[in-house]
Amino acid sequence: MLDVLGLPAEDATMITGWTAGTVELIWGRPTAAEQLAALYRLLEFRDYCRALIRVRLTTFRRTPGVLGDLLTYRSGDEARLTVEQIASLLLDLLIAGPTMTAAALGHALEHALADPRRWSRMASDAHLRATLIEESLRYSPAVDGWLRLAITDTTVGGVTIPAGSRCLVLLGSAGHDAAVYTDPQLFDPARARLSRHLAFSYGPHQCPAAALARLELDTALAVLARRLPALRLDADYVRRFQPSLALRAHTAMPAVTVGSRCPVAHGAVEAQR
Repeated sequence: MLDVLGLPAEDATMITGWTAGTVELIWGRPTAAEQLAALYRLLEFRDYCRALIRVRLTTFRRTPGVLGDLLTYRSGDEARLTVEQIASLLLDLLIAGPTMTAAALGHALEHALADPRRWSRMASDAHLRATLIEESLRYSPAVDGWLRLAITDTTVGGVTIPAGSRCLVLLGSAGHDAAVYTDPQLFDPARARLSRHLAFSYGPHQCPAAALARLELDTALAVLARRLPALRLDADYVRRFQPSLALRAHTAMPAVTVGSRCPVAHGAVEAQR
């Protein structure tokens, strides 16, 4: 992700701490003291983005990734794109990208491991990986809900939502709409209309990094399946999620691999947890 954005790889640990704190601040259940600490970390995070952009303003033609593209488009014209706007875009991508893609990977991995025959095909069957990822995004999206503000009186399902109302839009519920999907409660990578889910939102609000997220999910599943072909969910595995209003991320996913030799690492792995 940092390579794609054009950020220093050595800042990964620091950025991960900032993103985790921001997600907890917005969607978690922090105490008053934790909220204040997380807010200060968020301000540090934004200052980091601003400082990084200002350093790159004079070298934007040699800056790689998305940041380089944004600075090239700006081309020194503050009226075209301000430093603050670039900082906001960078901050959003850094917060949403790694956090939500990691959560989505947890769901896709759980669905893939639920059937050993399905997992055995993950390494070599690109079509199955693609359909499993789309069905996982429909069935169990990383983001279950998102806050929106009604700008006009809006009627949905016979209920009028007054202008100015804050709404929690349940994206996960939309993926289980029986009017769109047949037997929506069933996980079926072979179903029709796989791409009609709203896991990446829709229209002007659609995630700008949806293609990158799909690529990351596909790559992660392929590499894991190739290196750990005998991977199985632990017999005592119980699904648990982090407390959050919108983000649905696993707290852990205990798994074992029995009698399998990793084609990359050395040595056999016997029932290693």
